[in-house]
Amino acid sequence: MEIDNAAYTVPVQGYAGMECETSVKRRSSVSESSQKRCRRVSNSFAKKELKIRAALLKQDDMMMQESTVFTHIPSPITIVDANCNVSNFSDSYISSASCVLCFFGNVQRPLFSVDEIPPHLLALDYVLPCLMAYNTSIFGITTDSPDSIVAWKQNILPNTISLPIISDWNREICLEMGMLHPLGGGHIALDAIVIVDSQGRRRDTLLIRSSTDINKLVQTVQETLRFLAYENETTA
Repeated sequence: MEIDNAAYTVPVQGYAGMECETSVKRRSSVSESSQKRCRRVSNSFAKKELKIRAALLKQDDMMMQESTVFTHIPSPITIVDANCNVSNFSDSYISSASCVLCFFGNVQRPLFSVDEIPPHLLALDYVLPCLMAYNTSIFGITTDSPDSIVAWKQNILPNTISLPIISDWNREICLEMGMLHPLGGGHIALDAIVIVDSQGRRRDTLLIRSSTDINKLVQTVQETLRFLAYENETTA
């Protein structure tokens, strides 16, 4: 960018120093304004780039979530209801708003105490009426056989677990959803809660650890279900 020095200098002989000083000041002011303008343009491009990256990440995330659950299971899915009745799982078990899948480890060892029930399974069963208000379906999933699940439910305190339990005896559901425990030789399900929306897309995965706060866990599940219920109403 060319600068007309004559327009910003004092044309008097003997004032060369002042002339140079005035020109330098004008150049510096123009330079500062140019720098500010460049910074504004740079910030604008940076914001646009962040928006583009966010959109791409959101698009990639949605592409990852497009795979629906229970769609690549070749064999029938067996479920044990609250009364220990064994039947085949069907689409009628899934409500229109959301679905909560509570994965837990095997129950083949003798269980005679309510204290040995997985805490996250017991917590969801305790607040089941509150969660059902969000038009959701809740299931437990384990890699045990239906007979083992029935024996387990009969050995624990009566009416302790009213959740229907899905028997993933062939480990097809856990394998499809990546819920097999790496330290269990690929035979035991992880302790986790997976929330699925009305389109069958996985929306949240909550891993259960020994340090997990069950109260905060239940609160997180409730907030997610509330959001999915609102989303389902607004998009209907």
